[in-house]
Amino acid sequence: MEAILHAGTKNVVITSGANGVAYAAKQGETGTLAAPKVDVVDATGAGDAFAAGFLHGVLGGRAIEDACRFGMSNAVLTLQTAETVHPALNEHLLQAAYARYFCEGRTK
Repeated sequence: MEAILHAGTKNVVITSGANGVAYAAKQGETGTLAAPKVDVVDATGAGDAFAAGFLHGVLGGRAIEDACRFGMSNAVLTLQTAETVHPALNEHLLQAAYARYFCEGRTK
């Protein structure tokens, strides 16, 4: 991740499915987040869901760690459905998943 940041990238995020996420920011923020434990129905679309949730967080002014939590929350919603996008996805559902899986910055 350091090499990518050194090349000029602002943020680096590496997703590892059930193994969670590693992240680093040019400002020095780095860390990892464990993936929430959920029953997976279908993994199709989970990566795209992570990206969308992450961008939602970034565009909402969140720090990289919190943006990763939004990404993981959206991915978890997708993993629990047979659809490539959770059919009921909206801001309220995303916020509820975030609250459920990332209470005080920790996974349950």
